Amino acid sequence: INKKNYNLQKIANGNELVGNIIYSIEQDNNSDIWVSTNRGLSKFHLNYNTDSIALVRVDNYKKKDGLQGNQYSYRSSFKDKSGKLYFGGIHGYNTFYPDQITKTLITPPIVFTNFEINYKEVSVDQKDSPLKVDITQTTEIDLKYSQQPFSLTYAGLNYINPENTFYSYKLVGVDDDWIKSGKQRTLTYIQLKEGNYELRVKASDNNNEWSDNYAKLSIRILPPYWRTWWAYLGYLLLTLIIIGGILMYTNNWFHLKNRLTLEKLSKEKEHELHEKKIRFFTDVSHELRTPLTLIISPLEKLISDSGNNLRFNKDIKAIERNSKKMLLLINQLLDLRKFEKGHAKLEISKGNIARFIKETTLPFRELALEKGYDFKFKSSTTKIPLWFDRAKMEIIIYNLLSNAFKAIISDGKIEIRISEFEKNDKKGRLNSYVKIEVEDNGKGIPKKSIDNIFDRFYQLKENKKRNIDSSGIGLELTKRMIKLHNGEISVKSIEASKNQLGKTVFTVLIPIKKNYTSDDQVIVKNETSKKGSLYTTELLKTENCDFRIETENNTLDEILDFGTEKPVLMIIEDNNEVREFVSDLFKSNYKVRTAINGRDGWNKIVKIIPDIIISDVMMPEMDGLELCRIIKSDKRTCHIPIILLTARTSITFKYEGMETGADDYISKPFSAKYLAMRVKGLLQQRKLMQDHFFRNSVIQPKELGLTSVDETLLKKAIQYIEINLDNPQLSVENLSSHLGLSRVHLYRKLKSITNISAIEFIRNVRLKKAAQLFEIGNHSIKEVRYIVGISDATNFRNSFKKLYGVNPSDFIKQQWS
Repeated sequence: INKKNYNLQKIANGNELVGNIIYSIEQDNNSDIWVSTNRGLSKFHLNYNTDSIALVRVDNYKKKDGLQGNQYSYRSSFKDKSGKLYFGGIHGYNTFYPDQITKTLITPPIVFTNFEINYKEVSVDQKDSPLKVDITQTTEIDLKYSQQPFSLTYAGLNYINPENTFYSYKLVGVDDDWIKSGKQRTLTYIQLKEGNYELRVKASDNNNEWSDNYAKLSIRILPPYWRTWWAYLGYLLLTLIIIGGILMYTNNWFHLKNRLTLEKLSKEKEHELHEKKIRFFTDVSHELRTPLTLIISPLEKLISDSGNNLRFNKDIKAIERNSKKMLLLINQLLDLRKFEKGHAKLEISKGNIARFIKETTLPFRELALEKGYDFKFKSSTTKIPLWFDRAKMEIIIYNLLSNAFKAIISDGKIEIRISEFEKNDKKGRLNSYVKIEVEDNGKGIPKKSIDNIFDRFYQLKENKKRNIDSSGIGLELTKRMIKLHNGEISVKSIEASKNQLGKTVFTVLIPIKKNYTSDDQVIVKNETSKKGSLYTTELLKTENCDFRIETENNTLDEILDFGTEKPVLMIIEDNNEVREFVSDLFKSNYKVRTAINGRDGWNKIVKIIPDIIISDVMMPEMDGLELCRIIKSDKRTCHIPIILLTARTSITFKYEGMETGADDYISKPFSAKYLAMRVKGLLQQRKLMQDHFFRNSVIQPKELGLTSVDETLLKKAIQYIEINLDNPQLSVENLSSHLGLSRVHLYRKLKSITNISAIEFIRNVRLKKAAQLFEIGNHSIKEVRYIVGISDATNFRNSFKKLYGVNPSDFIKQQWS
């Protein structure tokens, strides 16, 4: 109880007492408290100088300190007048003056007794031991970074009251305050960073008092090798090397980038210049086709007109031969241009490649016979089915055989072989191929030239010495065409020597399986029969020989002759000389009309309504394709056949021309004979269509092969007449108004389609309906006359007989006899 304020105050928790059971309490003259327990005697030193009572310390005494025993008796204590204290126990009592009792404080010294690394004890004599002397004598330890975790065991040398010894430790560099560990005597550190540390350990005295004395052990953790000074030096050097490398690389990269940029600009400029040259060359090549037309076509006419004048024919044919050779060169260069631009396409169809090549080589047999060469064709079988482009395959065979003929000399031998062949592809799969070999016994190809033989414009020195005419593009074009077929070409050659002839074999492999994957490069066509080889025949005419291939014997005048009635032919061409030449070609047998461009041609077409049109494609103001679209979409002109002439030979342009509705597409330079045949053929086709309409009693516009616009127009006209069939007043004006055409245009349209006038067309529809009713047999002649709108019996009988060759009554008898 605090006497200052008489408050009850707690000064201890009870843990400080020497025993758990209190028997008596006395206060000495110094106001300190003495307590007897079941295990000894305790003294509480108190401080009364503050507002509250503070416990300074507790001294505990036991039998070993001179007491009668540890066990005291209940309420057995007394303090006399002199301040002397008495405490009774089971073995007697103790009496003493409190001031004469002093507590001897003994602080036990600390000794390190054991050292472990990775939970294994370490001694001085062990390998790689950090201990130089025994741990009890060690004051400092150097540990490698890998020598962790480590443990230290220590002990306080308290021989009086060892059970009262408690410990505290502090690791300088890690711990800020002392850490009490109780009676625990082992410390373990798992992973300390590299650095210097000091471990401090102290113990409490036998009265549980802590002194400032402690044991210490210096510990140095060495850094791992990657954090040593020489490692950092290495890092620094490596960093400098990397930075230097980066700077050097960056510098080189910028130099390379600048060089590549310059090279790219140079190549782009070079490519642009090359493109300009090629574009100029291509444009010039296209333009050359027009003057070649004006050379080759008139030459054909001269040859046709010259009869049997051998001297004249020989000179003219020399001009024709060299003109066609020039055309061949232009065509090959333009074909190469298509490959370079990626515009080359295959028009493949399935056919017998063995038979095709045999027919293609027929003109070469004639040439070999004339020159005295031994020419042989060999095939392992008579039939080898293959998907291939006939036109390109013919060029391939021509170029290979042409090279063979140029390579051989007198007594030369040429052999072309074809067979089926199997080999593994790059993925190890077994594939079937058509193998074509062309062999000759000429001079051979030098080894150094083998790798360049397929390069553009490459020519053998031997050919130059022998003045062999060669453009140097045939083999490159051949290789590209074979590659387009997914095939391959190779060459093996032995040079001729003084003792033996040379030998050259070109081998072509074309896969039999149809494995074209790109629809953009392949156009599949139906298989067509092709007898003979017009291309090869025409090309061999460019060679210096006079062999003949059998052709039709019709002269040009015979082809141009179209009978007494002259059809109207419209020629639309911006080139004055070509327009004049074509006009002269047809003017004797046709009513020729001309126009200088598409717009001029259209203005004249709607006025004239010609029977057939020949038009150039490339023209100012309106080109031939646009004109063709307009003609075929206008109901006044959609029935007129159109032939397009152009110097553009690409299959893409041909398809574009045919899609616009053109009836034919002829490349320049064209054959005058072929052009005349196509004009006559289209007009005859139109005549057959008209006869078909005139003869049949049942009108089916679909059967006439008309354009969609013509077919719709004709259907509409027939339907209108049939609806108004019983109206005898139905006139041409009514029909033309219904169809949206003028009377003149209706006349020309029906005349072109059916070869009869509008009045005759109406009458024929009536009469054909009458014939159908007679065939049914349910009506009399008079009833039929009124049904079809012809009231006059005489007019009906005469008109019917004119159309069917018999009068109505005989027609009925024929139907029912």
